[in-house]
Amino acid sequence: MIDEAIMVLRVSAALTMLLFGIHQLIRPQSWSLYVPAWVSELSHLSLSSIMRTHAIGNIIIALYLVSGVTALISAWAAFVWWLSVLPFAFLSDWKIAMRDVSVALSLLALIFLLS
Repeated sequence: MIDEAIMVLRVSAALTMLLFGIHQLIRPQSWSLYVPAWVSELSHLSLSSIMRTHAIGNIIIALYLVSGVTALISAWAAFVWWLSVLPFAFLSDWKIAMRDVSVALSLLALIFLLS
């Protein structure tokens, strides 16, 4: 049953990241509320470019996570990615941030299972 739990955690987190990434590529403006003004001001990229860059990260990590190649490393990469997003989510909307906390904690559980 542990192998099945590992698969569920890997696929569910990866699917979330993949779908978010695709949506961020197609409709970056829908995600702009998560980018604080100071981040936009520090970057030479447009807000859409920032979100599309983030989208590519989401998609790459999702594919890495679901591939199962170096499962523990990919779980750590996804966990750190979600942790990096959490402060921006909390600054925007605590309810959405709690969704992200759930995904991050599921990735932590995956790390524990893989260790």
